[in-house]
Amino acid sequence: MSIETHLSQERMLTSDVDNPKNGSAALLVHQRASYTAAVVSCKILSEGLWSPDTIKFTDGLNSSLSYQAHIGPISASQLFWVDSGHPTANCRAIDIHGNIMPSDCALELPALCTQSAPVSTQANNTATGYLVNHLVGSQVYTGYRDAFVWKFRAIRYAAQPTRFEHSTLFEPNETTAMPALASKADCLQRVGEVQRGSGEDCLFLNVWTTHLPPLNGSQAIRPKLKPVMFYIYGGGFTSGTSNNGNADGTNLASRGDVVVVTPNYRVSTLGWMAFNDGVHNGNYGLGDLINALNWVQKHIKDFGGDPTKVTIFGESAGAMLVRALLASPKAQGLFYAAISMSGPTGLSGNEHGSTSYYNSIKSEFEGTSKSILGMMGCWNVTDRLACMREVNATELINISAVAGYITNDESSKMMRSTC
Repeated sequence: MSIETHLSQERMLTSDVDNPKNGSAALLVHQRASYTAAVVSCKILSEGLWSPDTIKFTDGLNSSLSYQAHIGPISASQLFWVDSGHPTANCRAIDIHGNIMPSDCALELPALCTQSAPVSTQANNTATGYLVNHLVGSQVYTGYRDAFVWKFRAIRYAAQPTRFEHSTLFEPNETTAMPALASKADCLQRVGEVQRGSGEDCLFLNVWTTHLPPLNGSQAIRPKLKPVMFYIYGGGFTSGTSNNGNADGTNLASRGDVVVVTPNYRVSTLGWMAFNDGVHNGNYGLGDLINALNWVQKHIKDFGGDPTKVTIFGESAGAMLVRALLASPKAQGLFYAAISMSGPTGLSGNEHGSTSYYNSIKSEFEGTSKSILGMMGCWNVTDRLACMREVNATELINISAVAGYITNDESSKMMRSTC
């Protein structure tokens, strides 16, 4: 079944955005079906067929359906099942102009269902009636909807990596639906923006979308895939989270008609510490983002997103990571546009502290890693890497020396050039 949330375009642009008028939104079920089957489809969503008798069509759905006709998934002459108004009344359909007409109940049409889900946060809108089980690749995820979009929180895109190793793409093999209803651990960092609950097993991402595509083989209208906005948070490379309220993709997805993805990536020493062994050169957080982009290429179609139209955008350290992704051969072909917001590139400083260039591995090791190794008792040992993998992670990120710079990792070809 294909389900798309349609909100009043007019209402989304008013000051009443936090309190949309009851009934002014609907769920568009693209599956063509008889009137009886359409009633069942709405019931599965804990909704009923939308009624033109309870609210004016011009309070929202006129704009939404006209927009759908404009972008192409439906024609200007398409009819949709709506509530008959009475159990014994004839079946009724409505067109994009709000014209209501009796229709043969056996006709196979898409349907407009009510949309009763309220404006919400991830904390207060996981009521059973608003949940959805959706197939992504070979795995079913349980997400939810509010008044604006479908939301899938904390989808794992990479397995927990070995400390100071690059992550690898995660392939689930669960036979039951995996919950994607609430945030999980943020990447380990000092208490600040993230107050509690951070850890090393943190490589999850969130997805916001207005459209869930039909299963292959269904008789559903198939809207065009939507552009994807991939947001990279800032935080000086030492803090930050995709679960910050400022990174919530609800309004961007709903108003912009795009699919929004926000991944976690490793920060602080666990994300950037470089060794001088020629192998462990830092940039683990950058590698995480490349893996998240690989996940998008593989799975975003299942959320209605177009993998050929991925725009990466980030703020502050996130802007610098946008620049790094532009320079990385490993990220080539994973996105087609980039937006760098408030990046500190160009600030003056010595080689170690400059944001104009990527640090050399030698500079990063001499300037920061030596101090970290000394403070953690891992300098005068035979195997420094093994020692650092044994230290307490919370103690590690709370010492005064902190790794938090991108290296020009030529040996692993993670970075190609400075910009």
